Amino acid sequence: MSWKLEGVNADGTKVNYNDLPVRIAVSDFVKQVFGWNVMSNNNDKYAIDLISEDGNCPDIECERSNCKKPDFWSTKGFSEFLKDAIPPVPFRTLNFQARKEHYWIEGDHYKKNGEFWYTEKNHLTNLFIRTTFNFEQMNIVRPYTIRDESKVYRGMKKPWNIHKNELEPWVGFRRHDVEIYNNKNGIWVLEEVIKPIELVTV
Repeated sequence: MSWKLEGVNADGTKVNYNDLPVRIAVSDFVKQVFGWNVMSNNNDKYAIDLISEDGNCPDIECERSNCKKPDFWSTKGFSEFLKDAIPPVPFRTLNFQARKEHYWIEGDHYKKNGEFWYTEKNHLTNLFIRTTFNFEQMNIVRPYTIRDESKVYRGMKKPWNIHKNELEPWVGFRRHDVEIYNNKNGIWVLEEVIKPIELVTV
């Protein structure tokens, strides 16, 4: 039986209730678009979300946006998240917490207490995918983009939903550096970005 039907991770544990919808949606998306077979990894909040079932495709870190409109980029409250960051980012960006960057850094990683954590070997292939809330849009950031510092915009920002009293480092990527797929009547269509939406509105 499929891991999705059973709701289990690769290590046999139950997938966290809040994580299951986005992991299923992204795994279905990459199967339909790229032919990849991935499954939920485990419930360690610092482990990558989806791993290859057969070793023939990238592992994937995925996040579900609270953006309930079909297009993340035209929804200012989300694409302009770093507008009031420190320093402010004057572009619409797709974002994730900088603490996730270890997925794209080769070698041994250690916990804050100095204890060995794990060795990252897939830094050149891991993907990041952010969905809209209803899974009508998939935004992919490729590893070569994440590892290219000239394409990364950094800022300190307080998230809306967690750690509200703490500034947290974020990274952002402009629209023309992101692969955008929109669901059109059940078919995923790659959006052609002709002119990037750059300047945020005041």
